[in-house]
Amino acid sequence: MIYNGIGNYLSACRKKQNITQKELAEKLKVSPQTVSNWERELYLPDVSLIMPLSMALGIEVHELLKRV
Repeated sequence: MIYNGIGNYLSACRKKQNITQKELAEKLKVSPQTVSNWERELYLPDVSLIMPLSMALGIEVHELLKRV
């Protein structure tokens, strides 16, 4: 399934915040593999993580959702 570039966007935002996949995973209480799967667009973040993910990446929720 194609998600309109959300994986690249998540990766770019994470790198802009200068945090690793592992650090982001720890903030969100998920595994680093989960973050990797999001960035490779194998899965989407769970809806319960949209707000914490947006906050961790310093982006607005709507900026994240428009790429789904």
